[in-house]
Amino acid sequence: MASAVARPPEFAPEDQTQCKVKKSQSKPLVVEWPSADRGELEGKARSQVVVVSYSGCEMVLLPHCKAPGTYRYSALTPKQDTITIKNEDELYASIPIYAARFEGKLASAGELNVVMTIVGRYDTDRPEVRADELDGMCQGATHVIAGLAVGAFEFFAGAAAEVGAGAEVLGAGAGARSRAKREMLNRDGQPNECQAGSAAPSPPAGCGALLRVEVVRLGEPKEPEITCPPDTTLEGGKCVAGVECPAGTTLKAGKCVAGVECPAGTTLQGGKCVAVVDRSCKAGMHFEAGRGCVANVVPAQPVSVLPPPAPAPAGPGELGVPGPKPGPFLGEQPPAETSDGTTLKIVGLITGGVGLAGVGIGVGFTVYGDNKYEESLQYCTGKEPNIRCYETPVCPVGITYCPGMTLQRESQDAHKVALGSLIAGGVLTVTGAVLAAIGLVQSGGVSSASSASEAKPSESEKPGDGDDDIARLSVSPWLGPSEAGLALTGQF
Repeated sequence: MASAVARPPEFAPEDQTQCKVKKSQSKPLVVEWPSADRGELEGKARSQVVVVSYSGCEMVLLPHCKAPGTYRYSALTPKQDTITIKNEDELYASIPIYAARFEGKLASAGELNVVMTIVGRYDTDRPEVRADELDGMCQGATHVIAGLAVGAFEFFAGAAAEVGAGAEVLGAGAGARSRAKREMLNRDGQPNECQAGSAAPSPPAGCGALLRVEVVRLGEPKEPEITCPPDTTLEGGKCVAGVECPAGTTLKAGKCVAGVECPAGTTLQGGKCVAVVDRSCKAGMHFEAGRGCVANVVPAQPVSVLPPPAPAPAGPGELGVPGPKPGPFLGEQPPAETSDGTTLKIVGLITGGVGLAGVGIGVGFTVYGDNKYEESLQYCTGKEPNIRCYETPVCPVGITYCPGMTLQRESQDAHKVALGSLIAGGVLTVTGAVLAAIGLVQSGGVSSASSASEAKPSESEKPGDGDDDIARLSVSPWLGPSEAGLALTGQF
């Protein structure tokens, strides 16, 4: 029986995973990838340059993100290569993406081995791709796959070396040899098919499996070119206006040029031709800026109406003849037109109803926004203010659809609409209440005044006896150290 293989001490710092202490590998193997994942990568590489989100031990393909360029195949003389993995450091350095799945297999078998036959490479025709050159759904993009090695491979657990036995084992005598047992973990391609000509324009049939990828980080976005309008210059990344020119000169191409001739009806002011405005007006009119000549308005003077003279008394023995009855324009004033307040009450009720509807809409959007926020928390990690939300296609492990950021934005928009509706609804509700109250006061005042004018006071009544039956309304402004307002009081 083979002796146990000695293993070096493991490096496992507290509060850190193995992946966190390893930088991202630029040329990781992909032999441990499941067949479906390698098939997806191979299919995308046939049509476009592959863009990925790559950090540490996580690599996510972004199939809907397009980068400029294409892959070109270069055939190589078939080359054999064997990689032996004996500890976790070598495991994460060679196959970082799915290394965690093979930690237990490495511990039980003692070592993992990859035997490869390399026949060619696919390389992109773009040495660098900038982030601003990507097109499509590219959220989280960090790298592009610049090269892929192809051929055939076998990935298995267990040592390939022979071990000796010092006693009989199942009938074998001393000195007999046995080969350690191997467990096949993954394989693709046929090594015997990889001996075809090295000048082929594509990998030989049966020898085109993906073995290794080479990733390159995206370049920095190119700064946009700034084009400044005429008479300005670019200084510190901003367009700055030119120098002010003295009188009699004008700015052209960043320079003050003399001898500017203005057309008829204009004059030169501040280096520019300005229209001449005639400010003279006819009699009875005056000039106003922006309006021209406007008529003078004389305020109307109030006209006083004197009461008619009293009739002369009748002489002794003469029948008293009453004087002429005063007309409506001499002794009597026409009744003043009054309002019964119906219009104000209707307008107030309609305004208040619209305001209450706005408050209801605000409450509805508040509840909707809270529900969206609660729904987004299942796709987020951490707590406020350090919460982090995921958005498809970059989702936590085991989740394929995670609209966390979208739900957060919908919640914020709903709360903005709710705030505006509540403010507008509250203002309209208060305005409607005030208008309705004023209309109600006017209705009470008209009825009381009419009854008072029709009833003749008796000689026994004193002035002011009927004042309590008349509705009154008073508005008083008030001002405090940090607030101001109007006080509305009335008698009904």
